[in-house]
Amino acid sequence: MSRAGSKKDGPRRQSSKSRKEKMSTLVLLSREGLEDYYTYFEQAGYKMFEGDAHPSDLQVEDILKTTEERCGITFVPDVRVRLWKALRYQWFRGPGHVVPFIERSQVPQLFLPKPDYKQVDTMIRMVEIDPDRQRQFVRTSKPSGQPAFR
Repeated sequence: MSRAGSKKDGPRRQSSKSRKEKMSTLVLLSREGLEDYYTYFEQAGYKMFEGDAHPSDLQVEDILKTTEERCGITFVPDVRVRLWKALRYQWFRGPGHVVPFIERSQVPQLFLPKPDYKQVDTMIRMVEIDPDRQRQFVRTSKPSGQPAFR
């Protein structure tokens, strides 16, 4: 079977990495309890947002301003702040950015010795010491004081 004959005639499907995931504005706003304002964004033409988009401060401000102009309304300042945060922060709350919460007790303790710390290996048997540490030993013979045979 040739390589050209093995291809299908239909359109090629995009891989999940190349496909742009979209997020509904309703879902985005309902996370913050602002689902009542979805109708304004829908009228302004902002039904969906790119899931992996990282909008700048100015882009979010432009979206809010455009929505206000097209709908003929002005958002109350504290609602505008909540809307701004919902749109600006949607990037790291969107698809692919799910990071599990780690409890403090799950983080292993780290031993950081003082700068002048010297490891005491004399009280530990040689077989119990890490092989990398064993290679650092300098073996010297010490006179025992016992008479030796020659």
